[in-house]
Amino acid sequence: MAALKDPRQEKFCRLMAVGGKTQEQAAIDAGYSAKSARQAASRLLTKAHIVDRVAELQAVTEEKIADEQKDIIDELSKLRKFWLEVIDNKEERMNNRLKASELYGKSIAAFVEKREVSGKDGEPITFRWAGDDG
Repeated sequence: MAALKDPRQEKFCRLMAVGGKTQEQAAIDAGYSAKSARQAASRLLTKAHIVDRVAELQAVTEEKIADEQKDIIDELSKLRKFWLEVIDNKEERMNNRLKASELYGKSIAAFVEKREVSGKDGEPITFRWAGDDG
C-alpha cells in the first residue's frame, strides 16, 4: 500500500506504527486539534485503510529491526571468531592473546563487573523518599 494521500493521516499512521504514544498524542502530533484529538484518533482507527496502513508500517518496522539485529549478531560472530583465532595463534604476542581472551570473555558475559559506590567522604549513601509523608 502506498502512502496515504492525506499527510495528517499518513503521519498519524506512522506515529501509531512506531508506538510509544497514546492515540490522542499521535493525533495531536499529526496535526489534529488538541481539543478533538481523542475523537479524531478514535474516528481514524475505525477506518479500514488507516488500520491496514498502521499494520503495514508496523510490519516494515519489525522487518527492519530484525535485519538490524541479524547484522549485529553477524558482526559479533565475526569479532568472536577473530578473538578466538588470536587466542589460539601461538605466534601472536602474549599480551595480544590475553587481551583477545578478555574481550572474548566480555562478549559472552563471562565476567561480572562490580563497582563500589559510596557517599561523601566514604560514608554510605542515604536515600530519602520525597513522597507524601516527607
